[in-house]
Amino acid sequence: MRGFWSVAAVAWALLVGFGTTRAAEPHEAADLNPVKNLPPQQHAPVELTRGGRPIAVVHVADPKPSATLDLLVRELVEAVRLTSTAELSVTVDPPAAGQPAIVIGDCPEARAAGIDAAGIPVEGFVVKTGPHRVFLVGSTAPLPARRDPYDAWANEGTAWAVSDFLERFVGVRWYWPTATGGRSVVPRDTLRVPPAHYADAPVFRKREFFPGHGYGKDSWKSVWWDKDAPQLPADLLPPGADGIAMQPLLAGLRAGNSWPFVIKVHEPQHFVSQAEKWINQPAMFQRKADG
Repeated sequence: MRGFWSVAAVAWALLVGFGTTRAAEPHEAADLNPVKNLPPQQHAPVELTRGGRPIAVVHVADPKPSATLDLLVRELVEAVRLTSTAELSVTVDPPAAGQPAIVIGDCPEARAAGIDAAGIPVEGFVVKTGPHRVFLVGSTAPLPARRDPYDAWANEGTAWAVSDFLERFVGVRWYWPTATGGRSVVPRDTLRVPPAHYADAPVFRKREFFPGHGYGKDSWKSVWWDKDAPQLPADLLPPGADGIAMQPLLAGLRAGNSWPFVIKVHEPQHFVSQAEKWINQPAMFQRKADG
């Protein structure tokens, strides 16, 4: 799908959001957003699978990947399996030089390949190939410390690199939650990655969808607080399931938030009950620059 970076307008924003104008490359489909293309190193294509057998391994450099990155690494293994029947193994140990590998995250080998993770914009990433290597590296730029439980920003650039790679080179598309058949793959028993080098970063740093966790069987009521409200038919849920998880879909579409400001909702009903709190913030009520 087109889109990395725009859950603010939900579907539309999820479909449009990233990009720098550039000429199309052979491995780019017309439905993918443009990225910043960089000169690739010339080398033989990196084989991931051949004849339905795994050739490459997946190396995750971060010993404690985020929940989103962990989900997308599992999505990578699953999508490659569905595409080619080959199951890639995931390793925390750096692969040997001659072993084809997808190297995920900032590490000495990625830095030696010229990828400066600290210099990548927040939530941005670089995809770069080399002999026997596909590097998927995201930003390591720091974000402000969290002040309360509602501060939910994160720099998930490496996770977004995995998602983009799945779209661009494996041919995955996410249209609806995967548990309901919303993932599309293209069967082929051999996967090869041609020389490539590109970068991308979000246009919008706040791209959220609610509810991000998904929908339970009680979420389908037309009025959530009315126990007698009409509900959608139960057979809309997958057989035997009590709900639909949205995380795989939203991770694939790169729904995230690195904007370090919290939008407070359900206001201003608290203005009366918390008058002392708000009266000390006179700038909130200014109508003109002079106060």
